Amino acid sequence: MFVRRSVDRHCVPGRSLNALAEIALALGFVVGRKAGAPQGASVAVIVTGDSPHRFDVIVDGRASLSPVPIDAPTASLTLDLELFAAAVGGRVDPSAGPLAAAVGLEGDQELARRVLAELAFVI
Repeated sequence: MFVRRSVDRHCVPGRSLNALAEIALALGFVVGRKAGAPQGASVAVIVTGDSPHRFDVIVDGRASLSPVPIDAPTASLTLDLELFAAAVGGRVDPSAGPLAAAVGLEGDQELARRVLAELAFVI
């Protein structure tokens, strides 16, 4: 995505939806296992930009995507599509330096920061 930005060819929304669907499959693992969200916790990951999307993960035995948006998640993260994709792909650390200011964190700040720091995974 950073290459597309540097050559001024932005993401095609339909194509990014396919990538987001793949990423969504691993968010339960990221929230529950890697970030260690406790039982009963919920996390909303809100992606803005060309393909806005919201992923709600709830920890109920095992962390998994919620089929419906959670009204008051324990923690939420808001970041744009390019930063989200780069973070998931391990290209950047959005929890450090100037990129941290580009991410909105709400609710349980410690949990939100752990999820943000653990976003990198291999599909």
